[in-house]
Amino acid sequence: MKKMLIGIIILIVVVLLVLEYEKKTVRNQTYYKIYQNKCQNGNLVGCYHLAFLYSKGKGGLEQDKSQAKQLFYRSCNGGIKEACKHYKTLSDAGY
Repeated sequence: MKKMLIGIIILIVVVLLVLEYEKKTVRNQTYYKIYQNKCQNGNLVGCYHLAFLYSKGKGGLEQDKSQAKQLFYRSCNGGIKEACKHYKTLSDAGY
């Protein structure tokens, strides 16, 4: 009986962890879609956040530092100073 109870508890914990992971994945993919849409519509803050997702491989994206560099450059040219720092870091690293 004790082993069965422990098994049920472990199963519940695993299910909860899977659900949390799926929720986080959906949330990250939603961020990607929002930032991509904003960037495509000329919102440079959206481009900056999209660049960050690419630079870290978040939001359901593969890490793509070259793409991140292009988006940081676009944001930097639009006056987002933090984007200029990230652009320089990626450029100095050879991306």
